Amino acid sequence: MKKIILALILLVFFLIDLPAQQLPIFTQYRENQGYINPASLNSDFFSYEHNMSVGASHRSQWVGFEGSPTTQTVKVEYLSQTENAFELLTGGYFMKDEADPMGMTGVYGRLGAILTDGDAYFGGLSVGMTVGLVQYRTAIDKLNIRDGQDISAINQQKLFPDVGLGIYYYKRMGRGDFMYVGASIPQVFGLDLTFDAGNTNEFSIQRIQHVYGLLGYYKYINEDSFIEFSAWPKYAPNVPFHVDANVRYQMSSTVWVGTGLSTVGNLHLECGLVFGYNVGLEDSAFRLGYGYGHTFRSYAIPGAFGATHEINLTYSFISKR
Repeated sequence: MKKIILALILLVFFLIDLPAQQLPIFTQYRENQGYINPASLNSDFFSYEHNMSVGASHRSQWVGFEGSPTTQTVKVEYLSQTENAFELLTGGYFMKDEADPMGMTGVYGRLGAILTDGDAYFGGLSVGMTVGLVQYRTAIDKLNIRDGQDISAINQQKLFPDVGLGIYYYKRMGRGDFMYVGASIPQVFGLDLTFDAGNTNEFSIQRIQHVYGLLGYYKYINEDSFIEFSAWPKYAPNVPFHVDANVRYQMSSTVWVGTGLSTVGNLHLECGLVFGYNVGLEDSAFRLGYGYGHTFRSYAIPGAFGATHEINLTYSFISKR
């Protein structure tokens, strides 16, 4: 049954124009904020004052379907702390996003600058960009076409440059609280990918610019505990505007839990562990997070798309200035 549903989705995909969210999405999106907005600061800096982090994540969507979407990312992020009016944001991303028969793999470098009053810890205005190379591919031989003359089994791939831009503002409030707000276009160049499907047939995929927002507030309860409120607004032409809204409670230096909803009917749950000074590490920490998503929107076949699972592993630390 699930294979039939997926086949119908793919058939519609190839026969008609289908506007949809085209860039990867995330449950624990703060773990990939550098991709969403290249001018943003990551949560490790707000939570622990760590200015460098490396991490990896894996996301499985529509679990139970053969060929369902999966996303993997690897990141490196660095923030200089020279205590001058100008600080450097840099790093890189590797991303692989698969939804058979389509897929993309991208490598990005990140560069940004923060304008501060002399100490980035208290706030600043930043601008940033990502520059990358992305491979888009299609595996026609994975489609189960009823009439074999319609589309030949010709697998193809194309390479394109990719550029993202962002702006971001953050400020430390009273009692150590933080607020932040930002806007970005993670794919500045809209792409029109035309693939030769054989037998004089061809199909195209138009990748359009998405406009993202990021906003949040860290409310500290004590030195080790805080509540983070965050939202990820998303807009793309011909697609309804929608927002992911989340709240996360770090109840100690070791554990956090969180939940959230989106305006498209998705429920998010998450939890995680922190291994830092509670296990003898100084000025560094390992974080392991798990996110779960489920849709409550009524489609033609309610509940057919299954659940989403996401896992993130990050190591952050204070790098020498």
